[in-house]
Amino acid sequence: MQEKRLTGKTAVVTGAHTAIGEAIVTKFASEGARVAFYGCCEESGDRILGSVKGAGGEGLLGSVKGTGGEGLFKRVNASNQDEVEAFFSEVSDAFGDIDILVTIPIVSQNKPFIELTESDWVELMEYDGLGSIYAIWETLPFMKKNMGGSIVNLTSLYGSEAGVNVAFNAYFMAGMQNITRCLSMEYAPWGIRANALAYGLIATEGEEPTKEEVFQIMGDDSLRRAGTPDEVANAVLWLASDEASFVTGAVINVNGGVVSRSMETRTWQTGETEFLRAFEREFGE
Repeated sequence: MQEKRLTGKTAVVTGAHTAIGEAIVTKFASEGARVAFYGCCEESGDRILGSVKGAGGEGLLGSVKGTGGEGLFKRVNASNQDEVEAFFSEVSDAFGDIDILVTIPIVSQNKPFIELTESDWVELMEYDGLGSIYAIWETLPFMKKNMGGSIVNLTSLYGSEAGVNVAFNAYFMAGMQNITRCLSMEYAPWGIRANALAYGLIATEGEEPTKEEVFQIMGDDSLRRAGTPDEVANAVLWLASDEASFVTGAVINVNGGVVSRSMETRTWQTGETEFLRAFEREFGE
């Protein structure tokens, strides 16, 4: 029987109350990892862990315990450094060393640039930006001591592509991608790998995009469909595993082939932005 890809590894996943986070946590558990994860929703965390029991008294199928894996969940405010530090201390007590870190920032600011206030920027950076940084700070001493480890920072296509009403998202995602590259260089002497994954339009339960939305965002020269959390998790698993042992400083695109021209061409043709609608009213026939 083929050995599971993460047997004997301990992984920490932040922002794991999301659909993508759940897919990553359960994928890691099914591949033999001990998975410690945190998020802001205790109900989702308990369900993913499998603390909620099924009719037969066993952990829910598809959960960490349902796969027979070991896990640890705690509700943590990602922007609170003390809470993050306490969580990593608990992980160390429970599982020992930490081999893998996956950060999932929760960035959902969709406003015209001019409407973003100073408090918006400060609040978003404190919660989304520092949340990932705190986790990386806590992880690196374990990986340096063990002369190895894998960090995977989730970002989005806005790390390299432009869009409308997503200025903060683009600012943050581009920053995280370059922080990842810096980490890959700075900690290569300790055998630590750092990579980013940029995902695109992902369909989740209860949030299926319409055909029109898919066509508008994906454009003509792509796979023309939304991805799934499991497809993102498969790519994260590969980056975290020894199969990607010579991959570091990379940004892996998991977005169905979306490129900037596709998004902006479709926006121009359909006139979806306020600017274009105003332009058409002023100068259109």
